[in-house]
Amino acid sequence: MKKLKENFLFLCDNAFQGENKKLSIIGIFKVIFSPKFPFTHLKSTLVGNFDVVDTELKELEISVDLVDDKNNPVGLSLPPIKLPIPIKKDKKKRAINFILEIGNLKFQKDGRYKFIIKADSEKVGETSFEVIKKSLNKKQNLN
Repeated sequence: MKKLKENFLFLCDNAFQGENKKLSIIGIFKVIFSPKFPFTHLKSTLVGNFDVVDTELKELEISVDLVDDKNNPVGLSLPPIKLPIPIKKDKKKRAINFILEIGNLKFQKDGRYKFIIKADSEKVGETSFEVIKKSLNKKQNLN
């Protein structure tokens, strides 16, 4: 049985959960520019929202994989995250926010990449992005 349904999943500069569990997302992007390879992207945040489909679900183990365009792992090493799921007494629709700050992502070459999110080993979402080699002049910045 499917446990979660993806509402959205983004790669961004920063995200946080504020008052009343409102999600604030800053700087969504789909492209990372690099002046050379190998390249290290210093900081990004993976942020998403998922509906909880399984009404009895109390806890999940979330894993995150980074793969290239051929689904080969790209060296992101994160232990699975245990995530408690709050239970509502009235069994109304539940949703969870997911925020993961990621630092020092290493890329050996340009190309398409994607983050894959799994809940208890079941794929529940993915978001793709591109790493492009681009020389920068003094007025340009990397995202």
